[in-house]
Amino acid sequence: MKQKWVRLIVSALIVSLCFCFPGTATAQDQTKNLSSDIYDLVNATVLTVEAGTLVTDFLCDIRVKQGYTANIYEKNTVTSQTVIGTGMRLVCLNASSSVTEAYDIAVIGDTSGDGFANVIDMVSLKKYVLKISSPTAIQFVSVNFNGDKTVNILDMVVLKRWILKIKGLPPASNTKEVTNMYTASVANEGYKGRIAEAMKKAERGENITIGFIGGSVTYGSDTGYAVLVANWWKTKFPGKVTVVNAGISGTSSVFGVARADNDIIAKNCDFVIVEYAVNDYDELCGLSYEGLIRKILKSSRNPGILSLFMSYYDNGAFSNIQSIQLPTVQQYHIPAISYMQALQYRVTNEPGFDPAPLFKDIVHQNQPGDAMAADLVIHQLEKIYQKQGLLTVDSSALANPLSISTVDFENAKLYSSSNLTPKSQSGFSLTNSDSWVIWQTKWNNPVSFPKAWSGKAGNFIEFEVDCSVAYIVYHASTGSTPPVDIFVDGTKLLQSSATGGSYAFKLIVPPQDKAVHTVRLEVPATFAGSFMLDGLIAG
Repeated sequence: MKQKWVRLIVSALIVSLCFCFPGTATAQDQTKNLSSDIYDLVNATVLTVEAGTLVTDFLCDIRVKQGYTANIYEKNTVTSQTVIGTGMRLVCLNASSSVTEAYDIAVIGDTSGDGFANVIDMVSLKKYVLKISSPTAIQFVSVNFNGDKTVNILDMVVLKRWILKIKGLPPASNTKEVTNMYTASVANEGYKGRIAEAMKKAERGENITIGFIGGSVTYGSDTGYAVLVANWWKTKFPGKVTVVNAGISGTSSVFGVARADNDIIAKNCDFVIVEYAVNDYDELCGLSYEGLIRKILKSSRNPGILSLFMSYYDNGAFSNIQSIQLPTVQQYHIPAISYMQALQYRVTNEPGFDPAPLFKDIVHQNQPGDAMAADLVIHQLEKIYQKQGLLTVDSSALANPLSISTVDFENAKLYSSSNLTPKSQSGFSLTNSDSWVIWQTKWNNPVSFPKAWSGKAGNFIEFEVDCSVAYIVYHASTGSTPPVDIFVDGTKLLQSSATGGSYAFKLIVPPQDKAVHTVRLEVPATFAGSFMLDGLIAG
């Protein structure tokens, strides 16, 4: 069991320092416009602040209600220091710049107010113990390590061992596991300026659009992570927030990059979450994922992007494909959150933690699992909301793709019956309805392939496509079916089977120099049902 310490000191020992803040609320009438999962805000005092904590990082972990702001003060003015020191104040202001609440800050081991625990503090602590001088109330809190209501030789031993690097100071808080779970979930810090700009726009009351693109985890349910994150935006800001959920079950970033133009960019999204770590499957998906990130970054709306890496959980093991996607988020400075890393941290550091109840199968989360994923994202968004002067991706990051073939995927588009005409065909005909319509009507933004080509036994269809890379997209209307023969430029590449209701994506032109290719599909005479060709993805 962790040691009890400063946050357990009785409230009678925590006396507010008397700086001159007109209208400052007392401990009894604090309106609690500020809160934190990391720090204890009790009796007008902030406890459990670790030595060396930056002002910017501290503010990131303070949750501020809409319409209020928070800052760190020394006496009557905003601090110019970069490190939080004992005796500084966390102050909450309303829209009229009136103080609604204020908290004195106690930094562990720091009596001097410089924000660090060092020999200067040891000298001060020695004077307190010998009764040569007396600590202020907030200084007392900072060095009463074991919470025994007195400073004595035991506190000196703790501080000395810290200074000599023999042992660390007492743990800052019982919420340390939560803090580290959030920290562990950060796969890439990235540049957050674009996301902050979307927040500023929303803060001004302007209408914004937030988008989600990914597989079935993003498509989700009424309690899915996308719904919860969208609700955070809606409750945090006064303007109208339009939500675009472009998640489609069973699809990879190959499909995502091809439909991003219509399903994300054309919707004028200001912020986008990209989630494909459990749907992508090979190195080529690394190229399509990079192409998707580049395409969104280069769009005229300049949207902020956050990458989300979800996780499989099978036979006690976690897995995803984030190792293939990490080079992209690092190259383009995209903030990335890993659900897998957070789960791995909890398994290692929380005795008895069982991740199984968070999953309803090996890849999909149930309600608690979705809530955890959303919490990781929202925690990052709250930190961004608190920070100022964040870096923004510039054009230089886009100048050099990781692979020359990435550009082929970046330029990929969907080709269907609306923009592609067969060179020749026999027996194939257009269906009477859209072949692929998202049934999630609550999002009010259906995605579809218009009118697939339908073929039966003995039919064929042929196209000419000018491309550097190409996939076909198809499915069977009913039942399991024999393979369909696929030819490119007269060469039989593969046989591809299709199952009723299951969509498939098959690479038919691997990355190469751009050229015109002839693509032909032949349905064998033994084919039992209807083969549905939805279209091609080509770039």
